[in-house]
Amino acid sequence: MCFVGLGMRIIGVTAYTYDANFQFGSYTMSGGRKANGYPSIVVRLLTDDGIEGWSESAPLGSDYLPSTFTGEVAALRELAPHVLGLDPRSPAVVVQKMDSIMLSGNAAKAFIDFACWDIFGKSVGLPTYNLLGGVLCPSLPAFTVIGLGSPETGVKKALAEYERGVTALQLKIGDDPVKDAQRIRAIHKALPSNVVCFADANCGWNLEQALIYTRTLGQDICIPLE
Repeated sequence: MCFVGLGMRIIGVTAYTYDANFQFGSYTMSGGRKANGYPSIVVRLLTDDGIEGWSESAPLGSDYLPSTFTGEVAALRELAPHVLGLDPRSPAVVVQKMDSIMLSGNAAKAFIDFACWDIFGKSVGLPTYNLLGGVLCPSLPAFTVIGLGSPETGVKKALAEYERGVTALQLKIGDDPVKDAQRIRAIHKALPSNVVCFADANCGWNLEQALIYTRTLGQDICIPLE
């Protein structure tokens, strides 16, 4: 039988940053948005028992989500002193403390919350997923994203992902609806039938443009809009 010891406290919070670049170089989506990668964050919590908790996130650009790299780093700097001395095995208490300090900054709070759960699991010798309810499936479904570009580039990237074992693709659209439909048709035609494709315009179209896309795509292909 394993009991959680008394008196564990957070004594240190460290944030590390690094650049996470995209494997295909430039990544494009609707509205002319483009990026080669995003700076990412890793957080370490240290306890007086010597147990470390780790968490990681790759914030997307400020033109895509309200959460940003610079904002999360600033929020972590403000939150960190206030979680020192708290017991990481009581994540709800830690979150309550952070909420009392800052109304926003949910992404930054998540770094600390995840690391607390990591410490909790290590302290009792259990994977974090057991603490959160257990494993309901042997593996998690995942997909990869193919950005905007020419049909030839899209087909090349999609086939490269399929060769890596990926069987679900999010295909970016939201530019010219006719050209987007032609590119999606080319990608769909090049892939085996077991590959699931869905399209994401990222709020790049109005209703009329979306209808032009679906009519150009044709009834013989079913690519759901995300």
